[in-house]
Amino acid sequence: MKLFFPTMVSRPSLVLMGQSAAVGLLLWLISGWVFPFTTDSIMYVSAAENIVRFKGLIYTNIWVQPSAVDSLPMSIWPPGFPISIAILRWIGINEYTAALVLPRVCCLFLPFLFFSVFRRFISDNVSLFASGMCSLTFSVLACSVIAWSDTPYLALSVLVLVMVFNIIERKASVHWSIIVLTGILSGFAFLIRYIGISLIASVGICLVVGAVIRMVDLKSIVRALALYGLGVCLPVVPYCIRNLIVFGTISVYLPPASKAALFSNIVVVVRLYLQGLSSMIFGTGALAWAIAVLIACSVVCFFRYRQHLLKESQAKFMCLFLLLTYFFVHSIVLVYYRAQALLPGNPDVDERLMMQLFWILLGGCIFAVHAGIKKWYGTKYVKIFGGGMALVFVLVQSFPAAGFYGKQAEIKVLATRISQYFPAQGIPADYVIVSNVPEITYYFAKRNVRALAGYTPDSLFGTLGVYRKFVVFLVKGPIWSRLEAKAISP
Repeated sequence: MKLFFPTMVSRPSLVLMGQSAAVGLLLWLISGWVFPFTTDSIMYVSAAENIVRFKGLIYTNIWVQPSAVDSLPMSIWPPGFPISIAILRWIGINEYTAALVLPRVCCLFLPFLFFSVFRRFISDNVSLFASGMCSLTFSVLACSVIAWSDTPYLALSVLVLVMVFNIIERKASVHWSIIVLTGILSGFAFLIRYIGISLIASVGICLVVGAVIRMVDLKSIVRALALYGLGVCLPVVPYCIRNLIVFGTISVYLPPASKAALFSNIVVVVRLYLQGLSSMIFGTGALAWAIAVLIACSVVCFFRYRQHLLKESQAKFMCLFLLLTYFFVHSIVLVYYRAQALLPGNPDVDERLMMQLFWILLGGCIFAVHAGIKKWYGTKYVKIFGGGMALVFVLVQSFPAAGFYGKQAEIKVLATRISQYFPAQGIPADYVIVSNVPEITYYFAKRNVRALAGYTPDSLFGTLGVYRKFVVFLVKGPIWSRLEAKAISP
């Protein structure tokens, strides 16, 4: 427990418990707005159902094509989150409940995890303030009430960083099991979100740099790298072998080819990336330039004061180096992948991607503001400015909250109408359910549902002709204002 805070009765512990309670209250309030299952969620749940039945890493096929296959092997959706759901199912928790419990519980631990990172570099009071703002950011809360893997990955990645900090501070002289466990958690983070490859790479780079600056002797570094690599391989290698057997390749998350030049796509994605971070921190994408300035200043300050940091504390220098390395490696991997997959109509780099990075910049921004106020105006003004920042933060978060509520209100109406259709005895077994909102229909039908996307009922006759009967749900109107159910027999 000392890994996160000094003692259970300390002031920071009490404040963090209060922040966690506030997070829980907000999650409870926001959950009343949403229908918490999306297409991604249904993929996770259906994969977990198959894992529980020992059928392997497969998910329910919700696509119209191919019509004769009801299950497909997992590829685009990584298996870590479904495996976590399956573990909870084995101890008696329903798959749908487990898919909601996991992100919400992880969100409750975020204040403790953020604090355990920030306190390495800044005072406890400022760390508490920063951890509260990062944890109570609306986009983080919104992603946590939906059955997504984003918050579990965020919590696990921050936990890994904390564990690596602990290894660095002890100059790699920790029990071998701690290093192996850190590697296992890093590997499982990769299985939750493929972007976790950036976390693994960052830790490896940091350990190598530790040897270069002679913070740790070469023997200890080689030992740490070997044990960490072993831990990473334990969850990742079996999955890679499975991919090689099933798909004939280790990498199964290949982006669709873009017709545009890669460099021009990178320029577009960098702009979207900066706008996404700006939206997370400032509530608007219009301040993307400020994000670029903040990133540039962080790099300049790190290199300008690196010698001072090394003299003050090599461990502190290496922890900060790891944090910045993770930020930039993660950003590079994200931008490169999105640039490869940039197709007309692709969504922006949204909060689900940015929430893994924004907290690093927000923490740095809070530290810089605090240091500047303390230097120019004195300590007595720190609390005044802190209160002002908290007020601005609340106002900024109201904008994404309002947009989220408006969008979810439509989905809730649609979910209510679909739920009212299904008879108590359910749909007959020889019917196939087809819907253009398969994630909602699947939740209420509790059985295989095919996606209707741009198909007319007539075209479905040939597509799903292998079935004797099927039910088509058609949702008409731009905001799902009318629900019509039809039973059609070929």
